[in-house]
Amino acid sequence: MIFCYLISATTILCLTSSSFIRWVRFKYLWNGFHLSSFSLGEDTCEAVMSTKAALDLLHSSKKYDLIITEVFNTDCFLGFVYKFKVPYIAVSAAHIIPTAAERFGIPDNPSYIPNAFLSYDSDMNFVQRMFNSITTLSINLMRKYYYDPKHHKVATKYFGEDLPPLDQLARNTSLVLVNSHFTFIGSRPYPNNVIEVAGLHVKSPQPLPNDIKKFLDESVNGVIYFSMGSIIQGKSFPSDKRKAFLRAFEQIPQRVIWKWEGENMSGKIDKILLKSWAPQRDILDHPNVKVFISHGGFLGTTEALYSGVPIIGIPMFGDQKANIRVVEKAGFGVTLPYDQITEETVLVALRTVLGNPSYKKRAEKVARLFQDRPMPPLDTAIYWIEHVIRHGGGAHLRPASLELYWWQYILLDVIIALILLIAAMVWSIQWLVRYALITYYNTVDDKKRN
Repeated sequence: MIFCYLISATTILCLTSSSFIRWVRFKYLWNGFHLSSFSLGEDTCEAVMSTKAALDLLHSSKKYDLIITEVFNTDCFLGFVYKFKVPYIAVSAAHIIPTAAERFGIPDNPSYIPNAFLSYDSDMNFVQRMFNSITTLSINLMRKYYYDPKHHKVATKYFGEDLPPLDQLARNTSLVLVNSHFTFIGSRPYPNNVIEVAGLHVKSPQPLPNDIKKFLDESVNGVIYFSMGSIIQGKSFPSDKRKAFLRAFEQIPQRVIWKWEGENMSGKIDKILLKSWAPQRDILDHPNVKVFISHGGFLGTTEALYSGVPIIGIPMFGDQKANIRVVEKAGFGVTLPYDQITEETVLVALRTVLGNPSYKKRAEKVARLFQDRPMPPLDTAIYWIEHVIRHGGGAHLRPASLELYWWQYILLDVIIALILLIAAMVWSIQWLVRYALITYYNTVDDKKRN
């Protein structure tokens, strides 16, 4: 059987047996990358571990083949790995956050790998590389030496004082399933224990509700799909920004499907279809959808990418700004900053994407690359989960770098040894030259005296 425990707003702990492993599905709620999220880890750990479900699991004598949990703001729940003594797989809702790279042996060179907290891409100038390096180092140090001890203290309250350090448990992870793909974030130096599975939540398109299908089919000039995701509700838009969109939509021939949770919208025009909920994946796959106006969440961005739909991104928090920056760099979308939303800026963004065929062509090209894989991403995830279960863990997948101290990993000992060796050689040569010169002059002096 499969047992899945929602252990925080962003974390799912799954304990599975191999008989029904193919029923495993991953759904993530990604609340953004921000250092303050780690400060929530202590409270999250305490709040969840005190629940009846967690306490029942803690005192359970059941046997499991595997534990799956998400990498995010706390490793407190790795205490279950210690309790059940079974292999452990991690999942990441987006690309690897900087504080998690070390535990999997992933090179995280800030010269070309942008920190997920920032909105940089791989092409950084000097100032960006410097700030990227400082940010990456400071976040890693803060989590390791400030937040992790706090989380460990809470964890030992439930799992016992003999609980090993959380980072030690984390470094024994068999593998990590990453919700990313090189066609989107660029090529990264991942070892064999890192498996990219972006798109595993994307299902085959289903028949649309009749009203939405009719609206899309009859839209001869195309449709703009507007959704700010599941957290930010359309009705929360300030009236000035809502009116800016309405006035802009009036000036283009395309119709609009707007995810709007309110009962009505003041000033709504006939060409707009309001839906409190919309089958986003199925809408984006319709050929008449020309543009997706989005907040830039990773799952929605992935769905648009999968369907080859250009994006106008209004990033709000977390990884969204970085996601839309990648979309821009890839050439299939533009950014519309929230604080710059006016009728004019909305029109510029719409006319830029709608009026330039290169955005659609580039979106379709990236979609072809994204879908061109040996097997579907969900099947890939299932294969590697079963692989770890079959072989009792994934020690053979982990890079040898995980067994090194940091100073060994960066060859600091070798560098120091080489510096000392060179210094010794220079000193030896200097001594020999000096000795030879002294001997020579002494010999000359002896001859002169004789």
